[in-house]
Amino acid sequence: MKISLTPRARYAALVERLEAASGAAADMYGCPSCGSQDNLHVWLDDKGLGVKCFTVGCAVQGVASLEAALDAYEGTSEDAPEPPGTPADFVVTDDALDNLARYCGVERSAVEGLPVEDGGKGEYVVVFPSGARKRRHWTGRAKYTWDADVKPRPVWPVDAQMPEEAWFTEGETDCIVLRSLGIAAYSLGSASDSAGVEVWEALRSRGLKRAVIAGDADEAGREATAKRMRDALAAGLRVASVVPPGYDPLTGAHKDWRAWHLDGETDVPEPTGTGVVLTMDEYLAAHEGDRVEWAVEGIAAFGTVSMLAGPMKGGKTTLMENAFRLVGGTEDAFLGRWSVAEGLEAALFTEEGAITVRQNMGHLPIHVVSRRDRIPSRWSLAEAVSEALDWASERPRALVVFDTYDKWAGIKDENAVGENVAAIETFYALAEAGAAVLLAHHSRKGGGEYGEGIRGSGAILGAVDHAVELKYVSPTSDRRHLEMHGRLVENSRRLLDFDRETMTYSLVDEADEYADDMLAKASLVPSKAEDPDGVNNAALNALWDSKDGKRTRDKLLEMGYLVRSDELVKVGRGQEWRYWRATLPVIKFTRPSEATDGQ
Repeated sequence: MKISLTPRARYAALVERLEAASGAAADMYGCPSCGSQDNLHVWLDDKGLGVKCFTVGCAVQGVASLEAALDAYEGTSEDAPEPPGTPADFVVTDDALDNLARYCGVERSAVEGLPVEDGGKGEYVVVFPSGARKRRHWTGRAKYTWDADVKPRPVWPVDAQMPEEAWFTEGETDCIVLRSLGIAAYSLGSASDSAGVEVWEALRSRGLKRAVIAGDADEAGREATAKRMRDALAAGLRVASVVPPGYDPLTGAHKDWRAWHLDGETDVPEPTGTGVVLTMDEYLAAHEGDRVEWAVEGIAAFGTVSMLAGPMKGGKTTLMENAFRLVGGTEDAFLGRWSVAEGLEAALFTEEGAITVRQNMGHLPIHVVSRRDRIPSRWSLAEAVSEALDWASERPRALVVFDTYDKWAGIKDENAVGENVAAIETFYALAEAGAAVLLAHHSRKGGGEYGEGIRGSGAILGAVDHAVELKYVSPTSDRRHLEMHGRLVENSRRLLDFDRETMTYSLVDEADEYADDMLAKASLVPSKAEDPDGVNNAALNALWDSKDGKRTRDKLLEMGYLVRSDELVKVGRGQEWRYWRATLPVIKFTRPSEATDGQ
């Protein structure tokens, strides 16, 4: 019959078994499953008994899994040759410091003078400022045990006067390796060890100004590095990071500095952030080849992610079709004026089926992928981008269009910032390969100004390099406004005209358009020959169907399209100006925004 133990009794039984396995009492234990040095935490609180191993991927994440691991461990041979991390050909002598030096691949002089003691049997003991003692075992199951449960124990060694810049590793052996290479290095313990803001404040009070976090290169190490950098920065320190070069996540090679050094490496890389603030001339010289190069002028540039947004059935597909017509090289210009890159090749990743593709795009020299063909296989965004990368990698002038963004990205909540940012970052894999990426998307039903008309989270506009919005000029007009926002051009609005016969949009010269509109207003005003008395302001408002035509009147006078009486005309008890349409030739008006300096 199985006896059910209380949580306290079960906790005591587990601790007794762990102490027997590791050979000493401890706060953090060696894990009998993964063999980690001191990553296993067992605790008892008012919520009950808890167990967690902090080693990434370890199966021990609860009481039952720990008991199973202990059962397996206790059933193994007692003469295990060495704990994890000890090389099979490593010869242990009675000289603890010599063992430590050889284990790190350094000269004995590199460990002499450090707070390390001989623990007998060739085992070394790392002594912390708080009195905590960490013993290295060469035989048995546990790699490390703590001789005393004393806290704090985060930093090793600690100097009364710290250098202005110091490197901080995940373990003592990594620290010793870097010190042997002439670097002021200190250990912060494993990735699971806490080194909060107060620790960094204490180090700062001892003279530290810049902390270089030299953690392990694996995922757990990088996560710990990120947290330690945040804490150090919060303590008022300057921070940087560096990892062992050449880390292979499949084999674990070069995961830490000791492994890197034992492979014969000695050239320590510069930390991130070293010398990155350049003069403008230095920066531009370093990025000489990085310039905006349009795949389709105003719409999509190579090496960037752009978005084309517009109302449903509002002309986005027609605008893209107009650009696709020019793929492969023609003498025509996009929108009648803008260029398309020479040698451009385009791929359309569409949500439409074969009938719609044939109807709208069947005449075009482009490549096509239909999402509807991929639905049975549940094609993910990553798979679609990977397919696009394969296609673009063989084409130096590639334009990839995803229509529509939300369908290909698999967005469940268009207002979720994180979901949208993560999706757009996935598209950047294509841009970083040099392709021009264009995401077709819908605009809000209510519209919006300054890029806010894009449907969904406002983070979408910030996440892309360039955004173009297609908007109705009026509900019944074929004309559209093309608004551009982002980092590639100044925010601007262009007017597009639509030719139903050729099904093409074209840019309208708004200066000429403005002049024509003003001329049309002036034509409603009679000339002196037609009305010698002229018309007053009230009559002008009636002709232009305007409550206040003062701005139009003054602009027409400036343009020379209207003339005014030489003096005020007396009417009843008051006076007023009279106006006529000009009969003399007029000089074409140019708006200041369209003018060219010096011409």
